[in-house]
Amino acid sequence: MNSTLETVASFVWGGNVEAFNFKPGSATADVLFLKSEDCMKYYHATSNGIPLPNQPKDFIDVTLHADADPVHDRVRGFIERDITRVVYAANIPMNFGLEFFQNVVKGDKNEFLVEKIRVGRFGKNRAVEFRMGSIYGKSFHTILFLLQIQCLPLS
Repeated sequence: MNSTLETVASFVWGGNVEAFNFKPGSATADVLFLKSEDCMKYYHATSNGIPLPNQPKDFIDVTLHADADPVHDRVRGFIERDITRVVYAANIPMNFGLEFFQNVVKGDKNEFLVEKIRVGRFGKNRAVEFRMGSIYGKSFHTILFLLQIQCLPLS
């Protein structure tokens, strides 16, 4: 199976994800949930494995890390403010299409880990949605900065 972040994310549900630790093409990924109870629910629901689509005899193994990180103040703040790894900007100009935003996240060194970019109409507004690989790091904050300097209202 040729794995991408989008493929990996499609097998994760049940809570907000703090970060995906994943290299494209890798056979493994670490998923960090924001809340430990969401992680445990996911683990209990998938502890027998997740069947691969179109390959019902093959399963994705789900294991729980033995050494969980304690919830620190930064993560607690994310939880309290409902911060996720999704960046959404509304009322984008018509000349900013999918290719423009793909180039924005590509950066000089193609270093941004992005699950998906959607550009289109969300309700009455033309908008863009970035599903980042992590709440942390350069990619998330760079997207916020680039959208702000383009004078796009963030929501």
